Amino acid sequence: GVDFPVMKKPTRKVEMLQDGFLWIDAEDFADYGGWKIDTQFVQFMGSAYLIAPDLGAPVADASTEFEVPKAGTYRLWVRAKNWYRAAAPGRFPVSLGGQRSPATFGKADTEEWVWEKGGEFRLPAGHTRVVLHDLTGYYARCDALVLTTDLQYTPPNRPEELRRERNRLAGLPLEPTPGGEFD
Repeated sequence: GVDFPVMKKPTRKVEMLQDGFLWIDAEDFADYGGWKIDTQFVQFMGSAYLIAPDLGAPVADASTEFEVPKAGTYRLWVRAKNWYRAAAPGRFPVSLGGQRSPATFGKADTEEWVWEKGGEFRLPAGHTRVVLHDLTGYYARCDALVLTTDLQYTPPNRPEELRRERNRLAGLPLEPTPGGEFD
C-alpha cells in the first residue's frame, strides 16, 4: 500500500540533428504511463529502457511529443526485446501521429535486443505524438525508436556501433561528462 515516486530521468529534447533522422530514447518519454524505467543493464546496452511490468493486465500507455521539422515519409524502427522467445509475452505496438504501426514489437525470433521495422508513416511538419501500447501486461521492453526518411537505413545492433549511432543521432557526447567527486 505504499506509493513510490516515479523514477524518471531528465527528458532530452528530440531533435533532428542529422538530416532525415530522429532518435527517441524511450526513457526520454514525457509520460511513462504504467511503464517503468529499468536501469539494470545500462552497462551492457548503453542506456536505460522502459518496461511494462504487471502480471497479465496491460499497463497504461507511455507517450511523448516532439516536432517533426520537415514533412515526409518516415520509416519507424523500434529497439525491443522478446524476453521469452517461445511465447513472446511482452508485445506492444506503437502509434505515431495518431497512426498505429502495422508491426507489433517484442516478438522477434530472438531473445536479444534488436531493431524491429515498424512500417512507414507519412508525417506532416510540426507537432507529433508517439505512444507505446502494452498489449499483455507481461514486461514489454522498449529501448529506443528511430524515425528516418532514409528508407535504406537499418540501425546497428552491435553494442559499440549502437553507442556511436545513438550519440551521433541524439547529440550525446561519446565520453561521459564528469559529475563531481563522490565517496
